[in-house]
Amino acid sequence: MIEVAGRSAPRAAMQAAGLLALAAALGACQRDAGERPAPARAAAPASASAVAVAGRRITGGPQPAVPAEPLAYVASGASALAASCAAGAGSGVAFVGAEVEPRLAIHPTRPGVMVAAWQQDRWSDGGARALVAATSLDGGRNWTRTPLPFSRCGGGSVLNGGDYERASDPWVSYGPDGVLHAMSLSFSGGTFQTGSANAMLASRSFDDGRTWTAPVTLIRDAETAFNDKNAITADPHDARYVYAVWDRLTAIGNRGPTYFTRSTDGGAHWEAARPIFDPGQRSQTIGNLVVVLSDGTLLDVFDRIDSPLGGLQTARAQVIRSTDRGAT
Repeated sequence: MIEVAGRSAPRAAMQAAGLLALAAALGACQRDAGERPAPARAAAPASASAVAVAGRRITGGPQPAVPAEPLAYVASGASALAASCAAGAGSGVAFVGAEVEPRLAIHPTRPGVMVAAWQQDRWSDGGARALVAATSLDGGRNWTRTPLPFSRCGGGSVLNGGDYERASDPWVSYGPDGVLHAMSLSFSGGTFQTGSANAMLASRSFDDGRTWTAPVTLIRDAETAFNDKNAITADPHDARYVYAVWDRLTAIGNRGPTYFTRSTDGGAHWEAARPIFDPGQRSQTIGNLVVVLSDGTLLDVFDRIDSPLGGLQTARAQVIRSTDRGAT
């Protein structure tokens, strides 16, 4: 007997004949019913993950996709500053509700915790009635606002060191230990005007911006100089070090060198402020900002403006370095 694929020939022949008969029967049924083409295969649904189209976020799911509107949460609100707090603050118009120069700091170990700061009720001729901080503990969805004690409207007084008519240039920075540092330009009177005063102030918060320590004066000048455009940087690698930098404009000589100070005990005390770069007469720096590299090297990045007498004013970005955490 001959084996076919492991089966006997008669049995294989019988199975083949049965299959042929079944195929003939199915063909007859299709002819009787009218053969129809098979339906086209449906397209696979869109991926469930979001995709970006022309800068917009598109939700996934079955087509057609629908653009998802971005969520926006309001950190500020109606001014809570008393109308009488700005009495004697000089000329100009205070635009109640105007909020400018916002800054934001995010907690180093709890990214859902963040603190913003801005000028509240900006004056038409410079500064604001107060600086206000706002704290969010849920990633920016809800905010609690607190005035900073850098001006009278923010709770500053002779006793706590914040007795100034106006405040400006807010800056906030978290240290790696979760201590929040804030800085302000605070002033009374007009720039270079007799009887005026201006200062760079710093304060700390140990509860994510909900309460603040009394301000520490980093520098204070009268009508002969004006301190401007400050920034504070908490060392992200060592909580002991905090750096502050700004430009100091002088009434005589028309110059504006970079001034610097640092704290080596987490902002409790500060070294005497000193110039670290002087571009010379009829020149100034502006927009100074200290950045800390991973090895502790400091970079101070700023714009330099040169205004030669009778010449064309020029501006350029420059940087200076310190390899000993600001000692030199």
